[in-house]
Amino acid sequence: MGLKSTSSTSDSAPGPIGSSTPNTGRFTGVQFGIVSKTAAYTATSGDFTILCDATTAAFSVTLPAAAANQGRVYNIKKADGSANAVTIQCNGAETLDGSNTKAISAPFQSAQIQSNGVAWFMI
Repeated sequence: MGLKSTSSTSDSAPGPIGSSTPNTGRFTGVQFGIVSKTAAYTATSGDFTILCDATTAAFSVTLPAAAANQGRVYNIKKADGSANAVTIQCNGAETLDGSNTKAISAPFQSAQIQSNGVAWFMI
């Protein structure tokens, strides 16, 4: 996730705030990484929203280590109307609200989760 700004004197491509080449000027918003998946996937640091189409088959989205991702938020959405589940799988023995997995089985259901540096929590 990167904050971006644009120059108040031109519409040239902005650099992310905090990068070595940020533009100064007005704040224009926040951009979040979004991906669409149809099979097993491991969430990355560039992801924020993961749209999961399980029409063909159930699959899992594996979370990275909570300890290395304190404060990170993911939105995981089952983006289809099938009965196939999308399972959120924690890294190793880590937990999500006390369990190693969380199934999203209802059509178009979603889960927003965040790491506290030890475990993942539904928020």
